[in-house]
Amino acid sequence: MIGITKNQIYETAFETIKESTEWGINEDGKTYGHWVDGVMTFADALLDKLSEEKNCRPTEKY
Repeated sequence: MIGITKNQIYETAFETIKESTEWGINEDGKTYGHWVDGVMTFADALLDKLSEEKNCRPTEKY
């Protein structure tokens, strides 16, 4: 199973927003702000899901 880490989610959200600033700076209105909010909402949802999965996994005893 391939997993994703919390840091990968943060890095991907940051890179996505960073790459969008070229068109976002020239955007009139609130469109860009809503778009960034959507990226952050999605990243937060992934972080919540990751946290839920981590907390629900049974711990292995060594």
